[in-house]
Amino acid sequence: MELVRETRWSRHYSDELLGVKVVASKFTDGSAIITLDELKEKWSQWKPDERNDFCHAINEAKFDYLADIYRFVMAQEPDIPCWSAIAAWVVRRLPEAEYTPWLVEACLYSPSGKGEKLYQALALSKTDRARTTLRKCLDRAWNDPNILRSEGYIDDAAMDATVCLESLLQMGEKAPDFADKYRVLSAHNITVNRASAVSRLGMYFQ
Repeated sequence: MELVRETRWSRHYSDELLGVKVVASKFTDGSAIITLDELKEKWSQWKPDERNDFCHAINEAKFDYLADIYRFVMAQEPDIPCWSAIAAWVVRRLPEAEYTPWLVEACLYSPSGKGEKLYQALALSKTDRARTTLRKCLDRAWNDPNILRSEGYIDDAAMDATVCLESLLQMGEKAPDFADKYRVLSAHNITVNRASAVSRLGMYFQ
């Protein structure tokens, strides 16, 4: 594959013939490094794109202070793209008592159509609070007046509902309790939403 772009934190490769693009973290091979002190000093100076690039790449780092880097990013002003990039890794690497309040807040704060990675990370925790929060997010999406709109490429509210429902089912929630919602989502007017609902949820309602 051809290297088409390189940043301080990542390398971007592309194969136009196959239509494949790959982003590789430079932390994997040690060609990128940052200290916690430098991160604290530079974070406010970075543009959103660099913050997002960093947060995707840092998950491959092997630093013994990686947990503290996560804690720093978690403590900043809400930044859904950055938080989404680290969410699943935070669940795997930090104590439940640390990540749960942050992740719950992030899920509830996330704008419509932007919470997929956060909902999926919350489901990984498999806690009662995760179930309660995912149900709240599902209800929020379901009560959005745009959830059944018929115009546009994608309905963000319906996509949120699909992801929240998938996350709840993965945690062991009973499919019959959500059968009515699945029927609505799987018959959505917008093709992308309809296809997503069927592919992600269909196995639970066969």
